[in-house]
Amino acid sequence: MARFNLVKLATSLVPLIHKQLGEDEADSILVELNARLNIFTARYESEYHQLISAKLGLPNLSPDVLESFLKALELARIDYTLFFRELCDCESDDIDGLFERVEPAGDTSQLREWLMNEYSGVHDQEAMKKVNPRYTLRNRYKNCVLFF
Repeated sequence: MARFNLVKLATSLVPLIHKQLGEDEADSILVELNARLNIFTARYESEYHQLISAKLGLPNLSPDVLESFLKALELARIDYTLFFRELCDCESDDIDGLFERVEPAGDTSQLREWLMNEYSGVHDQEAMKKVNPRYTLRNRYKNCVLFF
């Protein structure tokens, strides 16, 4: 989403850059903007990968395994904050209990399979608690307080 927004911003600036600088100079600036956007994308993906790995307590998670986890999590339609926090205290043999506590709204079969295969009790629970907050301010509650 961030990349999309940045591309749209850059696209809206193209006519202004051409008008102000002329064709040749504008082209070199647009090439530079594109290069910077690619750097941003790589850095963002790296940081996101590290964050999700830390939330799972698995520091050496491969990008493919992480991608399969995120797809399974999306299909399960689970509150991410609650899921990651409950996962901090979950033992490998209590996957069913985890799903009872987080109340998924979607299909959990892929997520259950991922947890059974990839999440075999080698996670660092104390490190997970440092990056998975117990309480977060939800926008819907904040808006109720601000606007009513």
